[in-house]
Amino acid sequence: MLAQNFCLNCNRNTCENSNFLCEKCENEHEGWTEMDKTETHNKRDKKGNKLQRKCIVKIRKLKNDYRMLKIMQRDIENLKKSVIRLQIDMEKVQDNVECLKQNQHNEKLTRITNKNKPLSTSTPVNKPSGRPQCRNTYRDVGDPFSPINRNYSNNMSSRVCSTSTTKEKSDSESDRDLSSTDDNVEEHSVNKLKKFSAHSGIRIDEKIPESSNFPLLSSTFLYILALMAVTVAVSYQTFFSYSSDPTVTLSITDLKNNFPHQRLDTWIAIESGIHDIQIMNKPSVFLIIYDDQTQDVLNKFIKDVSVFASCTLNGNCSVNPVELKGEKLHDLQIQDYGILIDKYHSQIQQKSVMIIYNLEEVPAELAQAFHVFCDEYNPLVRKSAYFFTMKIKNDEGSTISDIEGILRQKWYSLKDDLFDPLFTRISSMIIVIQPEDS
Repeated sequence: MLAQNFCLNCNRNTCENSNFLCEKCENEHEGWTEMDKTETHNKRDKKGNKLQRKCIVKIRKLKNDYRMLKIMQRDIENLKKSVIRLQIDMEKVQDNVECLKQNQHNEKLTRITNKNKPLSTSTPVNKPSGRPQCRNTYRDVGDPFSPINRNYSNNMSSRVCSTSTTKEKSDSESDRDLSSTDDNVEEHSVNKLKKFSAHSGIRIDEKIPESSNFPLLSSTFLYILALMAVTVAVSYQTFFSYSSDPTVTLSITDLKNNFPHQRLDTWIAIESGIHDIQIMNKPSVFLIIYDDQTQDVLNKFIKDVSVFASCTLNGNCSVNPVELKGEKLHDLQIQDYGILIDKYHSQIQQKSVMIIYNLEEVPAELAQAFHVFCDEYNPLVRKSAYFFTMKIKNDEGSTISDIEGILRQKWYSLKDDLFDPLFTRISSMIIVIQPEDS
């Protein structure tokens, strides 16, 4: 399109003739042939294709950055939810404390009233028949939001209610009831504390010594602190750890300590990728780049990272990953990649982790199987992690464009409509191994 408006030679002056040359260039190059014009067109097309490839690489990089931002935004939302849950728990604890204070105050008033009440010496008075005249109106301390319990009861732990006009109490029975009121009040207080301990998960003794100098409010404050500590620990474990199974013996912190010279984005990629498998139920793909200097680091790195993924996804660190070496696929003489899918499908379902060594050695025909394995929208196994290793030469770059050029040269038989989506799935997260101290 540019050749129709501008001069083929100087690319500055406009041309209006059929030779696509301005008047100045046409006078200087009268001997131009059609072959020269064709070569000039080809050079411009190559420049345009190169610019297009650079734009595609930048777009992919921006997509990866956007994806990381979305993951961080989701983690922030989860933290906000955990803070809201902690605030709700604090409100419940405050309501429990208020209920305990109110009940303690009522019990003291009841004890004082019973002690100051004179003993009855007159004949018993028949109360009217019908419904009981008193109710048990205390709240359940275990749940401060429960409605008032208005069930009628004849239990001495609450109140003594008369339900019949024919039933009369003698003076001796009345004295016995009044003398046992203090013991019943103490027993009722213990029952309330049991309900509170069952609700909060804190174990307390069934008997409270009468001569204890430690106030009830102070012990309640200790119970509240213990409840808050347990809640914070559970919330931290829910949002910042990936497995509650006791067999998990390798964490992301251990990986950082074992490989202190690796870049920060390496651990972010691994942590967010494994997190996506659990939360979003989709596979994660990691492409690990190394060279001759980092060969030994890679061997230990890929082993520890696969153990971490197996511990997290399977809850068992002893499950070995599925291993596949690219150079051995040449010896299989397989042309149909569907055979490779059928062979490893059941193994990936059981182990959830697969390592593909030396991706550059995998034949182009069999590499199409990874298009099926690594598909995030319609995957073959949803709960799975794939680790690809790729060795590059010292003089080759490790950017995404350099890696794309190397694989495109290796898999030259794949057309663009097959290579582009395959490379997009494989290069989801690229990790470059850095040298470590001996």
